[in-house]
Amino acid sequence: MSKERLKEKAENQYRAKVSAIFAKYQPKGSGPVKEVVWNIPEEVPPPANGDWWGPWRYNAKTFEIEYYDKEGKYMYGVDLQRCNSSAKVLDWIFQVDDKSWGYECTGYLVQAIRDLLGRDFCSGGQDRPFDAAGYLRSKQG
Repeated sequence: MSKERLKEKAENQYRAKVSAIFAKYQPKGSGPVKEVVWNIPEEVPPPANGDWWGPWRYNAKTFEIEYYDKEGKYMYGVDLQRCNSSAKVLDWIFQVDDKSWGYECTGYLVQAIRDLLGRDFCSGGQDRPFDAAGYLRSKQG
């Protein structure tokens, strides 16, 4: 099972998929990027079941972001259904940061939460009630 997870992890990094799409909109050449693409191209897919952010995998069936160790073994899950306020999201981030997995692990979790849930639950620094499961269901189509 872990070899399958590791292969899936290598092939389904969500941010790599998005970067590849955005790269098509950047000017060609060997120099630094001269223009910034501010609007998200229409072909950027929403995160899907099995997409990864570093060691974190999205499970659309359970609405969890699952952490896997370097051998592909499941270690921990963040239940997005419980992320119904910015305070609860921040609590998950701090719980993960308390682990001994390193700062990159926490950063990948933040990216996953941002890509999966957007910013509406904390936009403008205001805590708002948020139905994460309902939002994720609506994105699954």
